[in-house]
Amino acid sequence: MANPALLAFFLVLALLALLPARRLHLAGWSGRGVLVYYLALLALAFAAVELRGLARFLVPILIVAYLAPFVTVDGGLGRLLGTRRAPEFERRPPSKDVTPPTPLLDDGDRRDRAGED
Repeated sequence: MANPALLAFFLVLALLALLPARRLHLAGWSGRGVLVYYLALLALAFAAVELRGLARFLVPILIVAYLAPFVTVDGGLGRLLGTRRAPEFERRPPSKDVTPPTPLLDDGDRRDRAGED
């Protein structure tokens, strides 16, 4: 039977791998692409845990693969440089002018009264 602490550790790894997968999903990746990324990230994390000799090479790759969805060219670097574009769902159309039209002044009395103010 497997060690419960090891199973709990693998469960925590699986839950942590969901964070960048969700970020990729929100960025518009297909479900299959997100699944491939998630499984590759899990395989890399499990390999880093089990193969301790290769861990010194796998852990930096795992860190880069984990952080890559959070630092995109459009969002992450733009945020660092201060030129961030608003995402598509945050952009708003220009506001519509709903001011009622001014009434047309037909008689001279109204025009005179308006000028007295």
